[in-house]
Amino acid sequence: MWVASRNSELDNIKFSLNSIIQENIRNLLNRKQTYAEFFFKLCECAGIECQIIRGYAKTAAYDIGSSIEAKQFEAQWNIVKIADEWRLVNCEWGARRDLSRNGTVELADRVDDHYFLTDPEEYIFEFFPLELCHQLLVRPLTMAEFIQFPIVRSTFFRLGLGFRSHEQGLIFDETGHVDVQLNFPERLENGIDFRSELRFSDGNVQYGDVRLSRFVLDELNREQRFFRADGYFPRIETYHLDIYGRELTRPEDIWMKPVQLCCRYKIVCRKTDSESNVPLPLTGPGVFGFNNVLKSLNATILSRQDQYIKSVEWEEEVVIRFQEPMSVRHMLKGENSVECPQNAMVRMVGNDLIARVRLPGAGFFSLSLFGAPHRMKMSKLPHLAKFLFVGVGSGPVFRPIPFPQGDDSSWGPRPLFEELGMSCISHPDPYIVNANGDQFAIDIHRGQAKKLSQKYYLMKDGDVTHMNEYILQNKHNDSTSRFLLRFPKPGYYLLTISAWDSDDGDGDSDDATDDKYQGSLSSLLNVVPVYNYLIEVEYVSANQQYSTSKFPTVLAPKSIWSECTLERPLARILTSSTEVAFDFTIPRADCIYVVQGRCAFSLKSDENNRWQGQVTVAEDADTLTVMAILSGEKIIPVLEYTIDTPGHLADQYF
Repeated sequence: MWVASRNSELDNIKFSLNSIIQENIRNLLNRKQTYAEFFFKLCECAGIECQIIRGYAKTAAYDIGSSIEAKQFEAQWNIVKIADEWRLVNCEWGARRDLSRNGTVELADRVDDHYFLTDPEEYIFEFFPLELCHQLLVRPLTMAEFIQFPIVRSTFFRLGLGFRSHEQGLIFDETGHVDVQLNFPERLENGIDFRSELRFSDGNVQYGDVRLSRFVLDELNREQRFFRADGYFPRIETYHLDIYGRELTRPEDIWMKPVQLCCRYKIVCRKTDSESNVPLPLTGPGVFGFNNVLKSLNATILSRQDQYIKSVEWEEEVVIRFQEPMSVRHMLKGENSVECPQNAMVRMVGNDLIARVRLPGAGFFSLSLFGAPHRMKMSKLPHLAKFLFVGVGSGPVFRPIPFPQGDDSSWGPRPLFEELGMSCISHPDPYIVNANGDQFAIDIHRGQAKKLSQKYYLMKDGDVTHMNEYILQNKHNDSTSRFLLRFPKPGYYLLTISAWDSDDGDGDSDDATDDKYQGSLSSLLNVVPVYNYLIEVEYVSANQQYSTSKFPTVLAPKSIWSECTLERPLARILTSSTEVAFDFTIPRADCIYVVQGRCAFSLKSDENNRWQGQVTVAEDADTLTVMAILSGEKIIPVLEYTIDTPGHLADQYF
C-alpha cells in the first residue's frame, strides 16, 4: 500500500534508509525496475517471503476472446507469504485507477486497495500467470477459459457484484437482442447506481445521428437486487457493452461522484430485426426505474413496480407515496424523441404522486418524473424515476391532456398552498372526471389567505376559451370558499385558484407566479396561483340546461364579494313576468335593492345579514341589478342579471 500511495511522490521524499532501498527507488523512478521487483526488494529487506510472478494482464487495449500472449499484455506481480498462506499483490495496478469511458483509455494516479491481498477467485479475471500453480486456485483455469471472461475491473468486486446472466464475455447473438444482468448485494439496495455504454468495436458511439446508448434499456430492480442492460442492435456488427457503477453513500453523491467501469462485454451480432432499428426515446437522466432520490425521501411505490410496461389498454398509472408534499413535473417522449406532454398527467393527491399516461399510438414512450419536497424550494427538480411504455396493437384515440394555462407546474397544490395552511375539503384529487357534466362545488379551506380568486378555462380541440361566466365563488363559512362550476360542453376544464394576502386590490394578475414569493408570507405580493384543478367532462346531457347556463355577473369588488354567498337565483338569464326568489348574504350591507329599469324593490334581512325576497321580473327592462348600500352610505352594484322573454332562453347557453 505504501508503494502505491507514494507513487507520485517517491522522487520528492528524503529517505533515511539503507543504500539498497534508495538505489531501488531510483531504479523504479528511472523505469529500470518494475513495481513487482521493487516490492520484492522491500520484502527481502523485511525478511518476508515473496516471489515475482510473470504472466499476462487484461489491459484497456485487450479485446475479449483474442489471444493475450503478446508482449503488450505481459505483466508482473507478486505473491507474498502471510501466516503461512500465499497472497496476491499488484502494486502497479494498485497505484492507479482505470477511468476509461467509451473506449478512451484514461488512468489516474490513485490507490486501489483491491489489488492488495486480492482473493484468487477475483484476481483471475484480470491476470493469468505463466505457471498455473500461481493462480492460487483449487482448480486452476485454462488460458481458453481466461480469455472468454468479461473484462472485469476492481469496481465490480468493490461493489460486490455478480453475474446474473452472462459469465462469458464474448457473446454471439442470433436475435439482435442481448439482456445482460448483474446482481448486487443487499447492503447496496438503497445506495447503488449504474450506467451502460454501447459502442461499435472501432470505438464509434454513433449510429447515424443517434447515440448507440439509446439502443440499450438500463433497468435497476431494487426489489430483486439486479441491474439489467437490455440491448437491441441496429445492424449486424461487433459491439462493446460497458457497464459502469458507483456506490452512493450521501445524497450529493448523485451529482458529485463519477461512475467507474465494472465490466465489459463483446457482442457479435449476426442478425437483427426491424424493432432493433428503433432507438429508445431520449428523456431524462439515469436508468429506467426508481432511483436513489426516491429512497432518500422514504417514498413507497403503491402501483406496479415494473419499469418496462407493455400496455395493451394504452392507459397506465404509476403511484408513489411520499412523506410530505412535493413539487413535481414530468417529461414524456416518443420515438425519435418527439415530446408528447399532452399524453401524460402528473398530479399530487395529498402526499401521493399519481402519473397517468395515455399512449398516443404504438411504439416506445419514455416517461421521466422529477420532484422535490415543497420545503426545499428547488428551482431545478431532481430526477425521481423513469419508465418505458410500449403501445401494442391499435388502441383508442384519447383526448389530449392539457397543462395549466400560463403555468408550467403539475396539477394539484403549489408550494404556497401548504405554506398558507390551505387544504382541499371536497376534492383532494386535482383530476376530476365529471361523466355527465353536472354542476358541482369545490370547497377550499383558506388558511391564512385573506381571499381567493380563480381563472377558469375550457380546452377543446386545441382551443382554449375563458369560462369565467360558468364559475361562481361563494363564501361557504368563515374559513372556507366554495367554487360552483358549470360545464356547457364536453372537454377539459382548467381551474386555477389563487390566494391573496391582503384585502387591497380587486383585479387578477395574469402574470402572477411563485417568483413573487420568496419564502415568507410577508413577501407574498398581491395574488399567487396555489392550486390547479383539471375536470374532464365526457358528456353533457341535452336536458341539463340549468346546469349549463351562465352564472349572474358579479359586479362587486372582490374584497366585498369574498364575504358574500349567493343561494339563488343562480342563472344569469331571468324570464320576464315570472316571480323570482332572491336569497343571499352580504355582511356589510345596510340595505339591498333589486333594480329593474326605474323600479326598485327592497329585500329584507335577518340577524345574520341574509337578504331574501320575492321579485316579479319586469317585461319592459333588459337587465336586473342588485344594488347594496354599505356602511357609510356607499352605494355599489353587486350582481347583474339579463331579462329575456319566454322562448328566447337558448341565448343563455354556451
